[in-house]
Amino acid sequence: MPLFLVKRHMAAISSSQDPRVLPSVSSCCKPQVYGAVTDEWVDDVAQRSTIVRRMADEFSARFVPFQAAFDKALELEPLEHWTTDGVHPTPAGHQLLSDTWLKAVRE
Repeated sequence: MPLFLVKRHMAAISSSQDPRVLPSVSSCCKPQVYGAVTDEWVDDVAQRSTIVRRMADEFSARFVPFQAAFDKALELEPLEHWTTDGVHPTPAGHQLLSDTWLKAVRE
């Protein structure tokens, strides 16, 4: 989804007084990106990360720090172990995402 639509959608949800419009949010996951991506992608992910953090705070949801988990995992195994292209996870990357999410929502 284009970033401008994410921002527009969040503004509409945040300003709504109708409880049927407000989502039931239990967790907000910070996106991650590595490897062969452009500076534009990195900037876009950084903006999305800020929005996700704000959403977690606004909706009292758990914040899931995927980027931090991948940063730490890269100390153990190379990038190719965790992701095929810097964005899409391998099976090991999916397990890392799952473990990170479970840890965040159980705390």
